Amino acid sequence: MPIKHMNKAICIGLIFLLFGCAGRLPQTKRAEGLINRHFHKYGKKFETSDFGAHKIKKVSVLDIQELHKKMAAALAQVELQDGPIYMVRCVLEKKSLGWRFVSWERL
Repeated sequence: MPIKHMNKAICIGLIFLLFGCAGRLPQTKRAEGLINRHFHKYGKKFETSDFGAHKIKKVSVLDIQELHKKMAAALAQVELQDGPIYMVRCVLEKKSLGWRFVSWERL
C-alpha cells in the first residue's frame, strides 16, 4: 500500500474516532433550548396548567448525566413569569439528526 493511501486512511480513521466519541451528552445550551421549547408547547396544549397560565421566564440546566449511550438526563430549573419555579428532570435522546425530548418529571 503506498504511503499516500496509508496517510489518508489514518486521517480518516482519526476523524471517525474523534467524532465517534463526541456528542455523548448534549451541550447545556442545547438542553435548555429543548426544555424551553417542550414546556412552551406543553403550555399551549394544557392551558389550565401553570405552564399555560404563565410564560416561561428562564430555563437553566443544573446537571446533565448520561443514562446510557444516546440517552441523557438533564436536571433543570424552569422559572415562570409571575409564578413558581419548578425543578424538573428531563430525559433526552440522541437521534440521527440531533437530540430530542423524551419525557420529564417534576421533582
